[in-house]
Amino acid sequence: MWTRCKGQQGYTLLEMLVSFSMLLLLTGTIIPLYVQMKEAEKKQYVSYQADAILHEELLKYKYEAGYKRREKIVKENVAFYLKWNGESAQKLCVEWTDSAEKMKKKCDVMLK
Repeated sequence: MWTRCKGQQGYTLLEMLVSFSMLLLLTGTIIPLYVQMKEAEKKQYVSYQADAILHEELLKYKYEAGYKRREKIVKENVAFYLKWNGESAQKLCVEWTDSAEKMKKKCDVMLK
């Protein structure tokens, strides 16, 4: 029943269905994983930006005379809010909203 006649070339319907279902299975699992990976990469990049802003602002405060504290910094469509606390030990917190609409926060302390 499944034998090919002489001179026939090509694929049977069963071979086409099996290969198409394997293709659908692979794309159905790989595409969502790729999207999740890209989203996690973006969140990590924004977190690195927050770290950089945090340390940059603390260093400017420590070494620049007449430094004015900033309250908000916008980088690449992400708003970072700076909150200063403390007097002798300066505590700076950076807050931002990630892509999942959750508020994230990082803090660091600098002794004057």
